[in-house]
Amino acid sequence: VAYNTERLATAFLKAAIRAGAEAANYVEITGFLRSGQDVTGVAAMDKATGKPITLSARCTVINTGPWTRNTLALLGKDVSCPDFKLALTLNLVLRRPLATTHAIGLSAYREGWARSRLYFFVPWRGRTMIGTHIMPYEGSPDAMKVSPEDLNAFISILNQAYPGAHITAADVALVHAGLLPAEDRDVGPGGEPALLDRFRIVDHAESDGVNGLMTVLGVKYTTARDVAQRTLEKLAPKLGRTLAPSSGDAEPLPGGDFKDLEALVAEVQASGFSPDTARHLACNYGTEYRDVVRLGAEDRALLGPVGEGTTTIGAEIIHAVREEMGITLADVVLRRTDLGSAGLPDETTLRRAAALMAGELGWDESRSAREIAYVKEH
Repeated sequence: VAYNTERLATAFLKAAIRAGAEAANYVEITGFLRSGQDVTGVAAMDKATGKPITLSARCTVINTGPWTRNTLALLGKDVSCPDFKLALTLNLVLRRPLATTHAIGLSAYREGWARSRLYFFVPWRGRTMIGTHIMPYEGSPDAMKVSPEDLNAFISILNQAYPGAHITAADVALVHAGLLPAEDRDVGPGGEPALLDRFRIVDHAESDGVNGLMTVLGVKYTTARDVAQRTLEKLAPKLGRTLAPSSGDAEPLPGGDFKDLEALVAEVQASGFSPDTARHLACNYGTEYRDVVRLGAEDRALLGPVGEGTTTIGAEIIHAVREEMGITLADVVLRRTDLGSAGLPDETTLRRAAALMAGELGWDESRSAREIAYVKEH
């Protein structure tokens, strides 16, 4: 069970950096560097400053998910793109807990088609998460939005399958929306796309005669580490390198160097935190909670909650800015902390979080207001 997938992704990134990788946030590729049939790197832009960046590389690996086709299009017709379509997938977080708090098999009937489908109903931050709805998606990944029609269609199916839930749009606190690769074939009205069941690693020297370029199309979060390993195994001979045995099977991710979660929760609680806050810190940070609470030496108020009804403490906001590349309020609320994991925080909480970031990043009141507005819009 992954308590917080965003924190898990951050731990992967931290582990890579500690192993020698370099990482950059808000960098957009704008083109490729070429030397004849060889790709020799990329041209990019720092979205935070607008400054151009040139990155030279003996081999460039494209792993841009739903944007794969857009990225390869920067090379024109010289390279081919793996065949796939996009599917829009939705989970809902309800404002209220439901009596059913486990995965159940549901059958739904709509507009002349019937199917059996597994939907999960699980507890989530004192609320209920339900998923997953899958539908075809056309258009740019940048334009992805969940329409009221999409939301109502999902709710209708759930209510047919589980009439006792009586779900309405007003019950929905948060929509998880994502784009996944699907089979390159058409589906009928109301039909569900078939998601790809296997990753693809494309060496464009083999497929297109373009050297120094590979494309990886993943399909599942749970297989990402295996895909990364296989990518490196294919990449190493091109660089004249021999891969050292991976330590990832034995070494824990940053923060994961403990064996007993309950013992860690007790350790956090002994530092003076409530049981709920102690569990929150242990589950989100593991042993790295110590780095977070150490910030309380600067200001004891940072060890208190950011807002009423949340277990997220002020020190987490500061830690996200200083140690985890958090440069926008959305970064921190949606991707570095638990503040937005069950729905939109209240106005007071958002203002407090923005004020903490403003102190670190020098925002004025106008910038803080824009940051808050963006989170609300999201």
